[in-house]
Amino acid sequence: NRMVVQVSDQQPAPSPDFCALIPGVTGTVGRALARTLAGLPGWRVIGLARRAPAQSPGYPVLAADLNTTAPNVGSDGAELIAHGGDLWLRADNGVNGYELFRIHGSTATAYDLYSGPLSSMPSQFYSHSDGYLYFQAFDSTHGTELWRTNGTTTTLVSDINAGTGDSEPTGFSALGGYLYFEADDGTNGYELWRTDGTAAAASVATTTRSRWFRDTDSRL
Repeated sequence: NRMVVQVSDQQPAPSPDFCALIPGVTGTVGRALARTLAGLPGWRVIGLARRAPAQSPGYPVLAADLNTTAPNVGSDGAELIAHGGDLWLRADNGVNGYELFRIHGSTATAYDLYSGPLSSMPSQFYSHSDGYLYFQAFDSTHGTELWRTNGTTTTLVSDINAGTGDSEPTGFSALGGYLYFEADDGTNGYELWRTDGTAAAASVATTTRSRWFRDTDSRL
Protein backbone atom coordinates (compact mmCIF):
# COMPACT_ATOMS: atom_id res chain seq x y z
CA ASN A 1 0.00 0.00 0.00
CA ARG A 2 2.99 2.33 -0.41
CA MET A 3 4.12 4.12 -3.52
CA VAL A 4 6.75 6.72 -4.36
CA VAL A 5 5.74 10.35 -4.60
CA GLN A 6 8.11 12.71 -6.36
CA VAL A 7 8.55 16.17 -4.89
CA SER A 8 10.15 18.79 -7.10
CA ASP A 9 11.56 22.25 -6.35
CA GLN A 10 10.21 22.61 -2.84
CA GLN A 11 10.76 26.22 -1.84
CA PRO A 12 8.40 27.13 1.04
CA ALA A 13 7.51 30.78 1.18
CA PRO A 14 7.88 32.37 4.62
CA SER A 15 4.56 32.78 6.45
CA PRO A 16 2.20 33.04 3.44
CA ASP A 17 -1.15 34.75 3.84
CA PHE A 18 -2.84 32.26 1.50
CA CYS A 19 -2.16 28.73 0.31
CA ALA A 20 -3.50 27.20 -2.93
CA LEU A 21 -3.53 23.43 -3.44
CA ILE A 22 -4.01 22.93 -7.18
CA PRO A 23 -4.85 19.47 -8.59
CA GLY A 24 -3.95 18.82 -12.23
CA VAL A 25 -1.17 21.38 -12.06
CA THR A 26 0.62 19.93 -15.12
CA GLY A 27 -2.47 20.54 -17.27
CA THR A 28 -3.15 23.73 -19.19
CA VAL A 29 -5.67 25.22 -16.77
CA GLY A 30 -3.95 24.09 -13.57
CA ARG A 31 -0.54 25.29 -14.76
CA ALA A 32 -1.89 28.71 -15.72
CA LEU A 33 -3.65 29.13 -12.37
CA ALA A 34 -0.54 28.07 -10.44
CA ARG A 35 1.69 30.48 -12.33
CA THR A 36 -0.73 33.35 -11.72
CA LEU A 37 -1.05 32.73 -7.99
CA ALA A 38 2.66 32.01 -7.53
CA GLY A 39 3.39 35.45 -8.95
CA LEU A 40 1.16 37.22 -6.43
CA PRO A 41 2.48 38.41 -3.06
CA GLY A 42 1.41 36.41 -0.01
CA TRP A 43 0.50 33.23 -1.91
CA ARG A 44 1.97 29.76 -1.37
CA VAL A 45 1.25 27.33 -4.22
CA ILE A 46 1.41 23.53 -3.99
CA GLY A 47 0.69 21.56 -7.14
CA LEU A 48 -0.75 18.04 -7.43
CA ALA A 49 -0.28 15.85 -10.47
CA ARG A 50 -0.10 12.21 -11.48
CA ARG A 51 3.43 12.75 -12.77
CA ALA A 52 6.22 15.18 -11.96
CA PRO A 53 6.57 18.10 -14.42
CA ALA A 54 9.35 17.87 -17.00
CA GLN A 55 10.81 21.17 -15.79
CA SER A 56 10.87 22.80 -12.37
CA PRO A 57 7.88 25.18 -12.18
CA GLY A 58 9.22 27.21 -9.25
CA TYR A 59 6.75 25.82 -6.68
CA PRO A 60 6.48 22.37 -5.05
CA VAL A 61 4.62 19.66 -6.93
CA LEU A 62 3.45 16.43 -5.31
CA ALA A 63 3.25 13.88 -8.11
CA ALA A 64 1.34 10.77 -7.09
CA ASP A 65 -0.29 8.25 -9.39
CA LEU A 66 -2.48 6.60 -6.76
CA ASN A 67 -4.36 4.42 -9.23
CA THR A 68 -1.89 2.39 -11.30
CA THR A 69 -4.28 -0.40 -12.30
CA ALA A 70 -4.57 0.87 -15.89
CA PRO A 71 -3.26 3.74 -18.05
CA ASN A 72 -5.14 7.04 -17.82
CA VAL A 73 -7.36 5.90 -14.92
CA GLY A 74 -7.76 8.46 -12.14
CA SER A 75 -8.02 8.00 -8.37
CA ASP A 76 -10.80 10.60 -8.02
CA GLY A 77 -9.12 12.27 -5.03
CA ALA A 78 -11.32 14.42 -2.79
CA GLU A 79 -11.63 15.89 0.72
CA LEU A 80 -8.00 17.08 0.68
CA ILE A 81 -6.69 18.43 3.98
CA ALA A 82 -3.28 19.32 5.43
CA HIS A 83 -2.55 17.69 8.79
CA GLY A 84 0.68 17.14 10.68
CA GLY A 85 2.75 18.35 7.74
CA ASP A 86 1.17 15.74 5.45
CA LEU A 87 -1.51 15.78 2.79
CA TRP A 88 -4.54 13.60 3.53
CA LEU A 89 -7.35 12.75 1.15
CA ARG A 90 -9.92 10.21 0.05
CA ALA A 91 -9.04 8.35 -3.15
CA ASP A 92 -9.60 5.12 -5.08
CA ASN A 93 -6.46 3.17 -6.01
CA GLY A 94 -8.45 0.74 -8.14
CA VAL A 95 -8.01 -2.09 -5.63
CA ASN A 96 -9.41 -1.06 -2.23
CA GLY A 97 -12.24 1.27 -3.23
CA TYR A 98 -12.43 4.82 -1.84
CA GLU A 99 -10.16 4.87 1.20
CA LEU A 100 -7.97 7.18 3.27
CA PHE A 101 -4.61 8.22 1.79
CA ARG A 102 -1.68 10.06 3.31
CA ILE A 103 1.12 11.69 1.32
CA HIS A 104 4.20 12.15 3.50
CA GLY A 105 7.51 13.32 2.05
CA SER A 106 8.25 10.84 -0.74
CA THR A 107 5.69 8.19 0.27
CA ALA A 108 1.94 7.74 -0.24
CA THR A 109 0.19 5.35 2.15
CA ALA A 110 -3.28 3.83 1.76
CA TYR A 111 -5.35 3.03 4.87
CA ASP A 112 -7.82 0.29 3.94
CA LEU A 113 -10.37 0.88 6.72
CA TYR A 114 -13.02 -1.34 5.10
CA SER A 115 -10.76 -4.23 4.15
CA GLY A 116 -11.05 -5.48 0.60
CA PRO A 117 -12.40 -3.86 -2.57
CA LEU A 118 -15.34 -2.06 -0.94
CA SER A 119 -15.11 1.58 0.17
CA SER A 120 -15.05 3.11 3.64
CA MET A 121 -15.70 6.55 2.04
CA PRO A 122 -13.92 8.65 4.69
CA SER A 123 -15.08 12.26 4.87
CA GLN A 124 -15.64 15.24 7.20
CA PHE A 125 -11.90 15.43 8.00
CA TYR A 126 -10.96 17.54 11.03
CA SER A 127 -7.37 18.31 12.06
CA HIS A 128 -7.19 18.36 15.87
CA SER A 129 -4.44 19.88 18.03
CA ASP A 130 -4.06 16.49 19.80
CA GLY A 131 -2.20 15.26 16.72
CA TYR A 132 -5.07 13.18 15.34
CA LEU A 133 -7.12 13.58 12.20
CA TYR A 134 -10.78 12.86 12.98
CA PHE A 135 -13.29 11.79 10.34
CA GLN A 136 -16.28 9.60 9.61
CA ALA A 137 -15.87 6.30 7.77
CA PHE A 138 -17.89 3.16 7.02
CA ASP A 139 -17.37 -0.53 7.59
CA SER A 140 -19.86 -3.39 7.47
CA THR A 141 -19.64 -4.04 11.23
CA HIS A 142 -20.17 -0.53 12.61
CA GLY A 143 -21.75 1.50 9.81
CA THR A 144 -20.58 5.11 9.36
CA GLU A 145 -18.93 6.14 12.62
CA LEU A 146 -16.21 8.31 14.16
CA TRP A 147 -12.58 7.38 13.42
CA ARG A 148 -9.21 8.99 14.04
CA THR A 149 -5.60 8.55 12.92
CA ASN A 150 -2.20 10.03 13.67
CA GLY A 151 -0.60 8.27 10.71
CA THR A 152 0.68 5.40 12.84
CA THR A 153 -2.46 4.36 14.71
CA THR A 154 -5.87 4.40 13.02
CA THR A 155 -8.86 3.40 15.15
CA LEU A 156 -12.61 3.57 15.49
CA VAL A 157 -13.27 6.06 18.30
CA SER A 158 -16.81 5.02 19.13
CA ASP A 159 -19.74 3.09 17.65
CA ILE A 160 -22.32 5.71 18.60
CA ASN A 161 -25.18 4.12 16.66
CA ALA A 162 -24.44 0.62 17.95
CA GLY A 163 -24.19 -2.18 15.43
CA THR A 164 -24.47 -1.52 11.72
CA GLY A 165 -26.42 1.74 12.09
CA ASP A 166 -24.88 5.02 10.91
CA SER A 167 -24.28 7.87 13.36
CA GLU A 168 -22.66 9.99 10.58
CA PRO A 169 -20.68 12.36 12.87
CA THR A 170 -20.17 15.83 11.42
CA GLY A 171 -19.63 19.49 12.35
CA PHE A 172 -16.46 18.94 14.39
CA SER A 173 -15.17 21.64 16.75
CA ALA A 174 -12.62 21.45 19.59
CA LEU A 175 -13.05 23.10 22.98
CA GLY A 176 -11.61 22.47 26.44
CA GLY A 177 -9.89 19.19 25.63
CA TYR A 178 -12.96 17.75 23.90
CA LEU A 179 -14.01 17.33 20.31
CA TYR A 180 -17.65 18.30 19.86
CA PHE A 181 -19.76 17.10 16.97
CA GLU A 182 -23.25 16.18 15.84
CA ALA A 183 -24.25 12.52 15.50
CA ASP A 184 -27.30 10.24 15.47
CA ASP A 185 -27.36 7.36 17.98
CA GLY A 186 -30.44 5.86 16.33
CA THR A 187 -32.71 6.89 19.21
CA ASN A 188 -32.45 10.65 19.79
CA GLY A 189 -31.79 11.83 16.25
CA TYR A 190 -28.92 14.19 15.52
CA GLU A 191 -27.69 15.63 18.80
CA LEU A 192 -24.55 17.18 20.25
CA TRP A 193 -21.84 14.74 21.33
CA ARG A 194 -18.28 15.04 22.61
CA THR A 195 -15.19 12.88 23.01
CA ASP A 196 -11.66 13.20 24.34
CA GLY A 197 -10.54 10.63 21.77
CA THR A 198 -11.29 7.44 23.69
CA ALA A 199 -14.21 5.14 22.97
CA ALA A 200 -15.46 5.23 26.56
CA ALA A 201 -15.50 9.03 26.67
CA ALA A 202 -17.74 9.59 23.65
CA SER A 203 -20.99 10.76 25.22
CA VAL A 204 -24.02 12.92 24.67
CA ALA A 205 -23.24 16.48 25.75
CA THR A 206 -26.87 17.55 25.58
CA THR A 207 -30.18 16.20 24.33
CA THR A 208 -31.99 19.53 24.30
CA ARG A 209 -30.84 20.93 20.96
CA SER A 210 -33.80 19.81 18.83
CA ARG A 211 -36.32 20.83 21.49
CA TRP A 212 -34.60 24.23 21.91
CA PHE A 213 -34.86 24.91 18.18
CA ARG A 214 -38.54 23.98 18.14
CA ASP A 215 -39.23 26.28 21.11
CA THR A 216 -37.23 29.10 19.51
CA ASP A 217 -38.99 28.72 16.17
CA SER A 218 -42.38 28.90 17.90
CA ARG A 219 -41.46 32.29 19.36
CA LEU A 220 -40.31 33.83 16.05
